[in-house]
Amino acid sequence: MVFGANNNTIAGNYIGMDFAGLDDVTFSKVHRVGIANGNRGVHIASGAQDNVIGGDTLREGNFIAGNATDGIYVNTNGGNPDVVNTLLYNTLGRLPSGGDLANADNNIELNNATITRIANNRIYNAPTAGLQINSAAPDLAADSSNNCLVANTAGVNNDGDEESFINNWWGAADGPSGQGSGAGDSVSTEIIYTPFLMTEPADCTFVVEADLYVTKTVDQTAIAPTQNLSYTVIVGNGGPYDDNSVQLDDTLPTDLTCTYTSVAAGGAMGNTSAGAGDLMESLDLPAGSSVTYTVDCTVSSTAIGTLSNTATVTASLTDPLTPNNSATVNTTIFSAAEISVTKNDDGSTPAPGDQFTYTIVAANAGPNDDPSVTLTDTLPAELDCTYTSVAADGASGNTAAGSGDLMETLDLPANSSVTYTLVCTIDRLAGAGSVSNTATVTGTLPDLVDGNNSATEVTTLDTLELFSDGFESGDTSAWSATQP
Repeated sequence: MVFGANNNTIAGNYIGMDFAGLDDVTFSKVHRVGIANGNRGVHIASGAQDNVIGGDTLREGNFIAGNATDGIYVNTNGGNPDVVNTLLYNTLGRLPSGGDLANADNNIELNNATITRIANNRIYNAPTAGLQINSAAPDLAADSSNNCLVANTAGVNNDGDEESFINNWWGAADGPSGQGSGAGDSVSTEIIYTPFLMTEPADCTFVVEADLYVTKTVDQTAIAPTQNLSYTVIVGNGGPYDDNSVQLDDTLPTDLTCTYTSVAAGGAMGNTSAGAGDLMESLDLPAGSSVTYTVDCTVSSTAIGTLSNTATVTASLTDPLTPNNSATVNTTIFSAAEISVTKNDDGSTPAPGDQFTYTIVAANAGPNDDPSVTLTDTLPAELDCTYTSVAADGASGNTAAGSGDLMETLDLPANSSVTYTLVCTIDRLAGAGSVSNTATVTGTLPDLVDGNNSATEVTTLDTLELFSDGFESGDTSAWSATQP
């Protein structure tokens, strides 16, 4: 009810029937069953003005059906030319599906009303009148036109002064019956109805339609080769009709290897619960239902550029909103390499003066080549080392033989490596304990794995041998000396 209120808009509602809600993705309405109001569907009264019942399109208008008396009732104490209300793009007496659900009296009644604009409405199946005009004049605004009046007991009844109601469709090409000479809904006296529409407007036709939609998201907008990403694809039916033959197509990029699972909701059927590869599904989607797919993929080692992926849904019914029938997401491929280094000694426990061996391996597990990998190994002062190196699988830049610290710049293609063998002698004056040594690699590409870019080896020293002549410290009874 709008009592004495101004500048209100009532749009996009189901009045006299239930409504499953306005979907956040598709902005579509899904009708269930009639639930009548005990009186009128909309009541404008007490001088209310500048209110709009409906909207600028059929999708914004109201469905008003199944109410206990009138669909819309306007009683605004007539006569004031400044009080104007608008009824625009409403559907009265019929369901969104095209089925009939009459309001119990008039579809629209103007009773002692001020100026009312009635345009582009679909007015059906009233047991009394599609439009009933009583009392005050003028009730109708000059541009009250493009209405469809079909299957009402009376099209328009006017119990007041003469009104102009032209350029409307009366359900027949030859115009209204009653005071008119055609076969359409009747018109009473005091109604100027010519010219009338001789062709049914497209908006008057109820089309069996389903608003199918698909959305697609991805959890990675940038990724390296060999890494994993996950798509979420949701396909649904915003109604108002069920569509039992919906085609979902999603051809995945060739650089992806994918598996998927799916979950149906709202009565949807036909989805494959688990599978691999492209999505090529034929679905049964009742109005308001949906299927959610989770697609888990691995990027190939040779992928470059951008992964562009589009999911498309196709309805078997008329689809009133096609821009939401496809969804595309893009993921950028960036170059990366998994650079690593390992360092191990030979497992011995050398004493000062002894030799032992380190083995160092600098490697690139890919997926991309890295042409400038720095290997650094600053040796402890207690060690005097020489080294040799062997490159494998296309690696280059290594020094084949050398001594001292390692300061190498390596070209490491994917899946290549360089192995260094260091032979080190421990200083005879080295103290007790151990020798710790760290090798480090640094690449120029993003590194896929943290934590393996340096390696430290701790070598325990045997400190029992004190003298170069082999005397031991543990058993003094074995010592001897000779006077020269």
